[in-house]
Amino acid sequence: MDVSNSWSEIAHGTNAGATASKTAVADKTFVVTWVAGHVDADALIQVLTGAAGATVAFQTSIDVSAEGWGFCYSGLCLVGTTGIKVEAKLSASSADCSISFGGYYIP
Repeated sequence: MDVSNSWSEIAHGTNAGATASKTAVADKTFVVTWVAGHVDADALIQVLTGAAGATVAFQTSIDVSAEGWGFCYSGLCLVGTTGIKVEAKLSASSADCSISFGGYYIP
């Protein structure tokens, strides 16, 4: 299995949430295949694509009282725009959160 085009990013945050970003590369298209992390309060989870994060490619919420503090969504196939960054956002938390995401790029 060739993993030379794989990538992942992570961001940690406090009460303001967290945003992980994969910096744009002029001739690459990023495909997001998973997003994971933890949060200590109910929050909105998003994967953003397109110029200035204008397109919400994936969105869900987490209810920590019902689902616990960790989350992991795999098996995604979210195709970004060539030459544009992709981001994963966690809206908020009480004091501690983390979000990571990854996938591969199309040359």
